[in-house]
Amino acid sequence: ASYSGLIDKIELPSAMEVYAGLKDRTTAVSNKYLCCAVENRFSQPLIQFLSEKSKQRYTKDAAIQIAKIGATSGRDTLAGMMIAIKASEIALI
Repeated sequence: ASYSGLIDKIELPSAMEVYAGLKDRTTAVSNKYLCCAVENRFSQPLIQFLSEKSKQRYTKDAAIQIAKIGATSGRDTLAGMMIAIKASEIALI
């Protein structure tokens, strides 16, 4: 387990703990994405999008490149990222 720097005294599970809890509850494709994430391996479009986000600017082109991944995987990834971003913004209020 690890501690968030944003919220004091709240213990968060490690990436491996999250993966272990989800790996049998998702599809083979999603399982592979989760496994890669635990190993800090991400697709180039995702790295590009996140590096642009860190500069506080989203670009339509970077999001479109993610959306093109797989049949729905890219759009599913974007949706999950937006939910996580919104949740983190709420936690900071």
